[in-house]
Amino acid sequence: MPRFLSLLPLLLVCAAAAAAPLHYDINTVPTAVVLSWKVLGAGNSHADITGITGRLDLNPRQDGNARVEVTIPVGNIDAHNGILSAELKSPLFFDQARYPNATFTSSRVVADGKDQYKVFGTLHIKTISHPVILAAKLVSLNDPRSGERHLTFYADTAIARSAFAMTRFIPMVSDRIAIHIMVTLPDPSVPSGTPASALAVVSCHPFPVCPGQAGR
Repeated sequence: MPRFLSLLPLLLVCAAAAAAPLHYDINTVPTAVVLSWKVLGAGNSHADITGITGRLDLNPRQDGNARVEVTIPVGNIDAHNGILSAELKSPLFFDQARYPNATFTSSRVVADGKDQYKVFGTLHIKTISHPVILAAKLVSLNDPRSGERHLTFYADTAIARSAFAMTRFIPMVSDRIAIHIMVTLPDPSVPSGTPASALAVVSCHPFPVCPGQAGR
C-alpha cells in the first residue's frame, strides 16, 4: 500500500496527460508526401514532396475536436527525373511560381476503429479547393536504429487531377493521383526532453476517394 501511495501522483499525472489534448507542430525532417499515378494504365510512377509543415491537434476524448493542417511546398516536388520534376512545377500542373503551396485543412475527424480515423477536410491547389477524405492511422513504434519511441501519423487519399485544372496527358497519364502523407511525431508517453527524431520508409497505399466521391 505505501508503494502504491507513492506512485499515485505519477499515475494521476499520466492519466491526465493521456486525456489532455495533444498539440504538435509538424516537423519537416521526418515528414513526407508521396504522389503516385499510372502511365498507359500500367506501372506506377511517383513523386516525393519534402519540407512539409503544419499542425496536428489530437483530442483523445473528443475526436471531433481534432484538427489537421498541412502546408505542402510544391516547389520541392521531386519526380526523380529532372524534366518531369520541372514539368510538374510548371503552369501545366502545379504552377509553382504563382502558387508555391498546396494546403489541406481538416473540418472534422471521426474515429474509425482502433487508432484509425477518417479526416474530412479541404485540399487547396492553386485557386481551386475541393473536399477530400483522408484515411488515417496513428501508430506508436520504436525506431530499431535509435531505440527512440515515436508516433507516426499515416494518411491516404486520392484526387482527380482534372478537378484542379491539371488535365495534360489524360488519358495516357491517369487522372487519378494517389496521395500518401507520413508525419512523425514525439510520443507523449516519452519523458520531456527525450529526442524524438526518427527516420521511416514511406510506402504508398492508395485510398480511392476523389473530389465529388466523398460520402459515396
